Amino acid sequence: RASDRLSYFRQLSIILGSVSLVVTALLISTIMAVSINGRYGRFAALRAIGVSRRTLMSGLSAESLILCVASAAVGLALGLVTAGQLERILSDFPGLPESIRFFVLQPRQLAIAATLLILVGVGAALVPAYRVTRLPIAETLHREEP
Repeated sequence: RASDRLSYFRQLSIILGSVSLVVTALLISTIMAVSINGRYGRFAALRAIGVSRRTLMSGLSAESLILCVASAAVGLALGLVTAGQLERILSDFPGLPESIRFFVLQPRQLAIAATLLILVGVGAALVPAYRVTRLPIAETLHREEP
């Protein structure tokens, strides 16, 4: 019976998680685009001396991966603190048995969420990274100031 009552919260968590992934994709894509736009000249110079498009894509993907892992660690820490505080508040409700826990860390769900976060984050960074590898080298170098 309690499981039926909690299905609403499970559905809500799936919706919130999906929205979080969309926000992650938008933020990572924006951060990477801004970062890349400020370095067009460097990327054009690297391409001019023979660095391959694939190498540039790999480097930018690694940069995005580092950004995603760091943000996932901060998000996990904030989530654990918030869950602990909410657990404390909710467990003080009168009439609830002490054995009921509202927030239980489940390693499988955590691994799934972290994997999705990293895949979405790195995937979102591929669009601006692809764009920078297709820049016309001579024109970009000519436009950039020394």
